[in-house]
Amino acid sequence: MTFRPIIHLLCSLALIAGGCSGIRVISINGSFRGLTSYYKVSKNECGDLFCAGGSALDSNTDSCVIKLTNGKAVKVYLSDFSKSVVYIWAPECHGASCPNINWLRQKCESEHLKLLIILGYFDCNKTLIFFDKTHPVTGIDTRYYKTDFTDGYLRKFLSDLTDIKGMNISGGRFFFFEKGKYVSERMEL
Repeated sequence: MTFRPIIHLLCSLALIAGGCSGIRVISINGSFRGLTSYYKVSKNECGDLFCAGGSALDSNTDSCVIKLTNGKAVKVYLSDFSKSVVYIWAPECHGASCPNINWLRQKCESEHLKLLIILGYFDCNKTLIFFDKTHPVTGIDTRYYKTDFTDGYLRKFLSDLTDIKGMNISGGRFFFFEKGKYVSERMEL
């Protein structure tokens, strides 16, 4: 015997009765920024600022601000530097694990660390506050990873970058490398 139809009927009656007896409906104000990449929206807002980055991640010869790439290409790029750090930046992130971009650039320069900032998700307007043609940023190519969900493409990107299957932002947003080899993940620089 199946109880599924009875459960649906009881739930429907509870909703109807709840609506009639003055039970308030809960609503969510705000947005779900960060759950998806917002690539399509950002591409429409400022499409001429996007380009394929590939291994030329440091090149400023083109007019793009956001260079799209994947974890494998970043790993190859980082092999040219003795010490480097990849920082996964999220426009809505605040707190100790999400420092000011200008401070971060200066700190890495003073510690002789090559800094590569990766967009956790796309927000064209907030990205243009901190990045320009002189200081481009790297975006994860969501088409390469065949998903628009942040958790999905971040996990795949980090797995490609660190060679650790299922890698995720669990211990921090900073990923340290020596000659392109993954060393550690930290909450702060």
